[in-house]
Amino acid sequence: MRQLLAVRAAGSIAGAARLLNISQPARSMGVARLEDELGVRLIDRSSSGSVLTPVGEMIAERATRVIEESESLRRDAALVSGGESGFVRLGFAPSLSFGFVQALMVRIAKSHPDLELHVETNERNRLVASLVARELDLVFCVPRDPDGRFVTTEVLRAEHIVVAAPTHPLAAQSQVTISELANHKCAGGFSLRFRSPERPKYYLGLESEFEHLYTSNNTLCLIPLAVAGLTILVAPAFTLAPYIEAGELVRLNVDWTQEAVFAATMVPSSRYSPILNAIVVEAQDVGRSLMREQALRDATSGLTQA
Repeated sequence: MRQLLAVRAAGSIAGAARLLNISQPARSMGVARLEDELGVRLIDRSSSGSVLTPVGEMIAERATRVIEESESLRRDAALVSGGESGFVRLGFAPSLSFGFVQALMVRIAKSHPDLELHVETNERNRLVASLVARELDLVFCVPRDPDGRFVTTEVLRAEHIVVAAPTHPLAAQSQVTISELANHKCAGGFSLRFRSPERPKYYLGLESEFEHLYTSNNTLCLIPLAVAGLTILVAPAFTLAPYIEAGELVRLNVDWTQEAVFAATMVPSSRYSPILNAIVVEAQDVGRSLMREQALRDATSGLTQA
């Protein structure tokens, strides 16, 4: 089956042999045996190359699914049986890169010292695509799964807040309206959405237009702009807490709230993995800790958490 797929990919028997790192005679004999076994011709050969027949294409499509399922089954078996000495690949939304990821990694390293880990960050759609392709085992991102393809477990509810440098004109105001925010340059990640490239809109409960926006899927890229007093910034509270505590940023008292939910997401077959389930529990503990810390900060500062 793999030989047939290699012919389709390479366009010739010789090219397929190179892809599979086998000799051309061995490649030809393998396809010939399959044709004899099925009693049909699978490849049309010509001086310009080789193409699959309609029957060959049908078999190749089914073979692709079988091979993918076989590899997925192999990965599931490794996750279920690997235990504390296995290898796990985690993906995170960039907004979780500061605060959540660090705390979770420390917990995992302490609780599962023999576990091998690979960690990467990316925007949600790419994380999900990597999850489906079984390039990642568990991802943490905003859950959007209308078709019910995944197993999701909420790990964190993150309040988004508006901050600015102490020297920013809005920092001296006791209360800031949404319309006032729109008069200043703004930066943000999850909360920034666009109607069109020409007229971006920033949604703060109302359709307030910002003439100048800085956007990124990684909030850490935008924080220096706010610290330098060049923009206001909208981001998860737990991400900005160290900068607020250090006095580099101040929270603006805006009559607006927004909350992002983050969930651990895996394919259904991975729910049998003890180590993935253990990591989800660790992530929930980290999420609860971050939310308690933010509630305490809000109570101390006199601000109410969303």
